[in-house]
Amino acid sequence: MMTTILSILTILLGAAAVAILATFTGTILWIAWPHALPVVLPKLVASGWIPSHLSWWTAVCLCYVWGLLFSPKINTTISKENK
Repeated sequence: MMTTILSILTILLGAAAVAILATFTGTILWIAWPHALPVVLPKLVASGWIPSHLSWWTAVCLCYVWGLLFSPKINTTISKENK
């Protein structure tokens, strides 16, 4: 029972950490997107493959998904010494 509770708490803390980082990095992405992408990839922006502007929420969601997909694995195993 205790192992299950600790596992759930670890997952929730990890998701909260990713959400905080996603909010911070999403805000940076939201600010930088309209200034960087049209300069770096002008043909893709002009043709409509990449949007020229992002909403703040879309930028945060992109960073959150990116963080969940590529975050390091959290070790949730509990050693016998901690039981």
